Amino acid sequence: MDISMIKDSEVKQKLVEQAIKNVIFEGWTWKAINSSASFLDIEKDSLNKFLPNGPRDLVREFVSNLDSQMLARINKLKLGKMPIRMRIYTAVKIRIELYEHYREQVRGLLSYLSFPGNITFGTRLTVKTVSTIWYGVGDVSTDFSYYTKRGLLTAIYSATLLYWLSDNSKDSEDTWSFLERRIEDVMKIPKIKAGLKDGVILKKILSMPLQIISKKA
Repeated sequence: MDISMIKDSEVKQKLVEQAIKNVIFEGWTWKAINSSASFLDIEKDSLNKFLPNGPRDLVREFVSNLDSQMLARINKLKLGKMPIRMRIYTAVKIRIELYEHYREQVRGLLSYLSFPGNITFGTRLTVKTVSTIWYGVGDVSTDFSYYTKRGLLTAIYSATLLYWLSDNSKDSEDTWSFLERRIEDVMKIPKIKAGLKDGVILKKILSMPLQIISKKA
């Protein structure tokens, strides 16, 4: 393939797509990126232009691209008339379903993000995904409830993703039942239901997202 005839944005997209395939064998590493560059005849010197931070940039591209796909699907559904719990359920389900063809990559990704030096980076990515979900379902809050909602949904989303990774049920039916129960559990707690309206709730569990959300993932 003659890379010189292709726009930089398209080269980057091809590199990311190939590297994500290689992640299954090489992990979220520079090795996966370098082997992909060699396969596509991309000079290694050019990698600084496309993925200067190596694996972290690859992870960021992977997650952000799927966040964008999720948002596009949510917008097509026009969820505005649904109860809030159903909007959240639908959006989280869509987001996790987008990982369906990347199960092994996600398994490796969670391991990569569990390294001490990557925990904060991973948290920022998750908060960004959750913020995209809230935006997609129509949340426009700017007061403290902005952080409250994202803190609660971060816990629900993360737990459901972990459950999904080990779910062998048909069409992941057990995962979606799990997700529904988690949302229902949250909505059953009077203080949380009130907090979703006035934003005064569980401030201490949100200390990490509050510090992280304002920084670029």
